[in-house]
Amino acid sequence: MFDKIPLSPNDLQRRSRESFYLYQKKIRDWFKLSKVNDEERSVALALLGVRGHADRILWSDIPARYKASRALASYMARHQATSPATRTYYLMTFIDDCGTTSDRAPNLAIEPVTQKVRRAVSSLGVDAIVMLEVHPLMNYPGGKNGRSLLLHAHAIAWTDEPFDHRGAEAAFNASPAWTCSLGAKPVDIRPIDRTPGHMERVAHYLAKQTPSVKNLMPSHSKPGRFMMMDTIKGYRDGLACRIFEGQSQVELMSVLFGVGEGSVVRQAVRAELKQWHVARPSDVLIPKTRDVWAFWLSIRQRDSRSMYLPYRFVGGAYAPIAIMMPPQATSKPAIASVCLPSALRQLAKSSATPTRSPRTRLMRLTERQALKRKTKEFTDTH
Repeated sequence: MFDKIPLSPNDLQRRSRESFYLYQKKIRDWFKLSKVNDEERSVALALLGVRGHADRILWSDIPARYKASRALASYMARHQATSPATRTYYLMTFIDDCGTTSDRAPNLAIEPVTQKVRRAVSSLGVDAIVMLEVHPLMNYPGGKNGRSLLLHAHAIAWTDEPFDHRGAEAAFNASPAWTCSLGAKPVDIRPIDRTPGHMERVAHYLAKQTPSVKNLMPSHSKPGRFMMMDTIKGYRDGLACRIFEGQSQVELMSVLFGVGEGSVVRQAVRAELKQWHVARPSDVLIPKTRDVWAFWLSIRQRDSRSMYLPYRFVGGAYAPIAIMMPPQATSKPAIASVCLPSALRQLAKSSATPTRSPRTRLMRLTERQALKRKTKEFTDTH
């Protein structure tokens, strides 16, 4: 995963900026072609952290994500540099079927995944800082069944005691408690050495917003099994916007948590991020009272993704999910719970006929000079 470690801190930050910029560009391109008015476009961009921001620090806020990744990288680099020579650090990845959901009717199990990873890390007797990530799987289940969204976790863990990371990894993967039917290894643990730049690279990886998707491919080395391959080709703006929709309903600190001493790391990142957030300029400020779920409901009813149901969450979302009743239903309350299956069925039936989704040309990663100019512009404005 980290065979080539860049030594320059500037190089690390540049790569992180490029990753965030590519994702941000996909969202902006989608809204350029979508059927929204100027006010709705301004709200969407503010949820993304462009020319505005929400009163809350959202998971979807790209400048906030970039600030958090820099703060985490800086803190963990100092943490490792001042630690005893006997302390060892590890990158841990956890993926389980409980975090897999459909992009057609997404149900993000934030709380179950958080608790499962927390128990696993605690059982190892190590300290850790953990962050959740959503990665799209492009070609599964496929056809009319849509794509999959993989909610999983990455952690930086450390301990002063002897630790058999290979044995711990093998024990987790042999346990029926951890399963990934899509072919990925449920738990992966790798050492983080003290090579200059290694810890910063891992920290940026932990907090990244991936500009790529996964494809499920047959394994040549293990016949009958599958593996997930990273690809940028075919990552449509609409799918990126679907992920953005869910992240805009979750606070950033809800997906960053600590185990043991890792809670101190989380608090340090939170304090720096909050101080930056209070001082940041804003053309559009989205208050805490704004119903972001209803905002997305209105947009989805008018675009080609109207066949998609709204997001639901198992813990983690910052507001209760509600929908507005039709104007003619005057005898009923103005707000109704979306947990009712009949409400979701009615929403699907009343949606407009799907049309071909807007497509935009993917940016070629080989155009390095153009990308550097645009990422510099992105950095200067944030």
